[in-house]
Amino acid sequence: SLGFIVFISVSQAKIKIIPSKKDFSVNIPITVSDKITKPDEVYGMIPGELIQVEKVVSKIFASSGDKDVFQKAEGEIIIYNNFSAVPQNLVATTRFQTPEGLVFRILKAVTVPGKIKADNEFKPGEIKVKVLADRAGEEYNIEPAEFKIPGFLGSPKYQGFYAKSSSNFSGGFVGRSSFVTKEDLKKADDEVRQEAINDVKNELVSLKDFKILEEALEIETEKMPDSANAGDLVKEFKVSLKAKARVLAFKESDAADLISQYVSNSQNVKIIRNGLNISYNEPKLDKEKMELLLKLTSWGKTAENIDKEKIVAGILGKKASEIKAYLGNLKEIESAQVLLSPFWVKTAPKDRDKVKVEIVVE
Repeated sequence: SLGFIVFISVSQAKIKIIPSKKDFSVNIPITVSDKITKPDEVYGMIPGELIQVEKVVSKIFASSGDKDVFQKAEGEIIIYNNFSAVPQNLVATTRFQTPEGLVFRILKAVTVPGKIKADNEFKPGEIKVKVLADRAGEEYNIEPAEFKIPGFLGSPKYQGFYAKSSSNFSGGFVGRSSFVTKEDLKKADDEVRQEAINDVKNELVSLKDFKILEEALEIETEKMPDSANAGDLVKEFKVSLKAKARVLAFKESDAADLISQYVSNSQNVKIIRNGLNISYNEPKLDKEKMELLLKLTSWGKTAENIDKEKIVAGILGKKASEIKAYLGNLKEIESAQVLLSPFWVKTAPKDRDKVKVEIVVE
């Protein structure tokens, strides 16, 4: 049978403290460097990260120019010397003729190497050169063909020298044609350049973990080879441009950590992160050292440091009224909530392990 019942009450005290607050403001010169990994309040440095972004933008534009055009086709041929081992000089404007009678001329003087002997066979000497049609017109936009040199007609060299093309000739035209004006090209260049710059900036902004300052940003632009040129005879033209951005970025949390260290060491208080304001002034990029120099201006609220051990020692074994009076006399405390349990307990325990102190920084 149940002989007797013992009720044992384990008294506890829980104290929730809101520290006193005050306004603060500081101005701190700092250096952002990618050579360190954590904020250093002593040297006034926070870690940076060198970030690089590339974007290519291509756009099609309409040509506004219109004019009468008399344009000659051009292309490349390979001239062969199967006549002798002696090199042959050919003057600029030397004619080359297709079987259909279309004439093209070389643009500059060349020397065709002599034929050489290899494995008991002679291999013709050869050289590749550019040629220009003798007249304007689309009929000179020919497919790959063979050519003879009319100037050698009637001599043994006529059969020993010849030429061949391996790709289509182009550019021959007579008539009205649209063309790319200088104004077209400048307007298009400006538009594509701005769009490429905006693209790289937008990608950097999307890196939400980092703070990007305009003064720490370097952007270079490079026109791509497939872009049109002023004077091109086309109705539409393309401009392609690559933008390369390089920036020394940093995390605002690191700046906040540095401010917290600075204020804590100089004023013996804690920064309240919620509502902390930071502005970044006079930024200057040292391109040689790749460091960003700037001044941090920060303002907000600080909370007094609370010595938990002091609070615990001050209330051990005290009555509720004595605890209230004790805490009320501490200037570092704005307000406090004391909970003694079980509910019938009127004094704090004498055992330190049964007193819990919680600091609430709002």
